[in-house]
Amino acid sequence: MFLSVDPGKNIGLASFNQEGEDLARKTVSLDYFPSFLEAVYTLSKDAKEPVVFIYEDYTLRKDKAIEQTGSDMPASQAIGMIKMISRLLGDLARIEVVKAGNLRTALKWAGYPELANKPRTWHCPDDLAAYAHGVMWLINNKIRKHPIFES
Repeated sequence: MFLSVDPGKNIGLASFNQEGEDLARKTVSLDYFPSFLEAVYTLSKDAKEPVVFIYEDYTLRKDKAIEQTGSDMPASQAIGMIKMISRLLGDLARIEVVKAGNLRTALKWAGYPELANKPRTWHCPDDLAAYAHGVMWLINNKIRKHPIFES
């Protein structure tokens, strides 16, 4: 299974099967995320099914530092949880990190070109961001076909 994550206060999730086909998309709260990861851990461990965690990297940019004052850094918390579950799963898990700056291209590849042209102030729904990043990673890793080759 491939699990793509858009970390933050609200966490976007998108899952794909081993062939790269869509399974599910949802958004969960940071408070619920540990329970979700616990279920992923149990499923993967019991079924001996590998899981690849694909998450959007987060670094505090200098131009955003002031507005983050007082933040408990939810994206960093979510990333830490992913790393912990991955470590507990050992050989059954792998982590792949994608760049946040690729979202507009990822939206196009995922079939949402009209959203890729929204103003920079527009916030992409979290589950859609996770989905788009997951699709782009799957395409780049030759697990899923690029849309221009599908018909």
